[in-house]
Amino acid sequence: MKKILVVDNDKLILEFARDLIEKEGHEVRLAEDGLAALDILKGYFPDIILSDLVMPNIDGRKLCGVIREMEQLSDCWIAVMSALATEEKIDLDELGADIVIAKGPLSDLGPIILSVINHPEENHKRCRSGQVLGVEDMWPRQITRELLLAKQHVEVILEKMEEGILEIEASGRIVSANPQVRSITCLSENDLLGKEFTTLFSAEHKRRVAKLLCRNDADKKITEDAPVLLNEHLVTVNIIPLKDHAMVIINDITERKKRERELQESQDRFRFLVDNMLDAVIIVDPEGKTLFANKAAVDLLGIKSPEYGIGMNVGDFIHPNWRKTVIKNYLKTKKGHDKILTEYKIITPGGDEKDVEGLGTNIMYKGRLAYIATLRDITERKKAEEQIREGIIRLSKNLEETVISLASAFEMKDPYTAGHQRRVTEIATTVALEMGFDQERLQGLRLASLVHDIGKINVPAEILSKPGALSEPELELIRTHPEAGYDILKKINFPWPISKMVLQHHERMDGSGYPNGLSGEEILLEARIIAVADVVEAMSTHRPYRASPGVGFALGEIEANRGRLYDKAVVDVCLNLFRTGKFRLEAE
Repeated sequence: MKKILVVDNDKLILEFARDLIEKEGHEVRLAEDGLAALDILKGYFPDIILSDLVMPNIDGRKLCGVIREMEQLSDCWIAVMSALATEEKIDLDELGADIVIAKGPLSDLGPIILSVINHPEENHKRCRSGQVLGVEDMWPRQITRELLLAKQHVEVILEKMEEGILEIEASGRIVSANPQVRSITCLSENDLLGKEFTTLFSAEHKRRVAKLLCRNDADKKITEDAPVLLNEHLVTVNIIPLKDHAMVIINDITERKKRERELQESQDRFRFLVDNMLDAVIIVDPEGKTLFANKAAVDLLGIKSPEYGIGMNVGDFIHPNWRKTVIKNYLKTKKGHDKILTEYKIITPGGDEKDVEGLGTNIMYKGRLAYIATLRDITERKKAEEQIREGIIRLSKNLEETVISLASAFEMKDPYTAGHQRRVTEIATTVALEMGFDQERLQGLRLASLVHDIGKINVPAEILSKPGALSEPELELIRTHPEAGYDILKKINFPWPISKMVLQHHERMDGSGYPNGLSGEEILLEARIIAVADVVEAMSTHRPYRASPGVGFALGEIEANRGRLYDKAVVDVCLNLFRTGKFRLEAE
């Protein structure tokens, strides 16, 4: 004797199946839909389940999915019966079923049911090969095919909807749920099916939803004003009563409520900050009329009160020499450009001139487009900056005089190379200008060039002026001059890395230079420029131990080693300056 469960919403088929199966000596249970079947399966474990596909309150497809997740029914045979077998291709693997039966006349259906019960494995093999049991006596119906397509179309729409859509039967149990519901609850459809709808909600909100279900009126809604909590999501609920069941629409408003709360908090913070800011804040309409001014704006603009400033044209406060600049930047911002920080002068009604720093952007103010600007009084800062600028100029002159003095002291020791550092400086600064150096960076390069060989002050004069070739120990002593120069200069607080430029001016692009074997971008660009200028000047002028090879020879040297020893870009600029006649050495 086998245990059989038959699931079908057609009572005639249920009674027919009961009589047929009991006469064969088997035990049979009946369920009128998928929901009733799940209740039975909580304590009854059949050997075979015969289920219709199309039913209310959990259809056969969903029922198969739930059953296949029930461990105690892992060996149970599932046969699905479908009146649409000729119109709809049924995928057993996707469905989770073993056998598919074409649902035809009862006289034809009876023998097929008995065959499935008595020989499930044989019938399973037939269906796995693509056969549908009982399909021989059926033919496709056009109207059924059209209804099937319409049903599939509705299912696709429900799957794609942003709202959560639930169907609950009369007792409040869930019989279908679209993906959005599954996303909100973090439950699979199989976990949702058969579950009491109200149990989805937190305890404090469960009672509200239960009362809503019990109401007899048509307006069963929980609105945004008082949403309920569902798995940490704030949702609205709209229950639409239908015959024997209801549709439930769930709208997740968590993010919207979060944004509204953040917006309100932002507005509250803005109001508090604006009311207590030291900077002036004004809001103007597109025509420049003042809509709002905080207390700091009253003090800055010299008006009586915030209310007094409403309606005043902000352009009246801008110094005539600055109006074009301010209007130009305002128009840029109005067209969607980034916020522009502008420094300009204003004039108060009393005639006082003040330096201000303004930053503005477009906003929506009371439902209309407006422009908000913060103004900071920088009058005292501008005065201080001018004093600092004058101090920097004086300091720069002092530093320059110090560097020139150092260079002069060295050249007095080595008269044969007198003027070398000055000529290197001329070449280096001319190259740097061609490469786009600004005046600030150029000044640092100029000072470094003037003292790039200052470290040779530690080398005995007789070695520096020796007419013959130097010995290896003498060369090693000469090679210490970049580090010696670095040690001399590193204690002076220059605004540029002068000491590092001096330290690196004998480094080479391929790492073959000294003292640290740096290569490529490890070497400061200023040091790379000095290196090229140093080689060109040295090879172009007379030395006590040799005659001058000439500028042509020097240019050939840097061109031959372009990219290997010397920076490509620096070499290209230097060659162009000499060969086009834009630059000439005094000694040439």
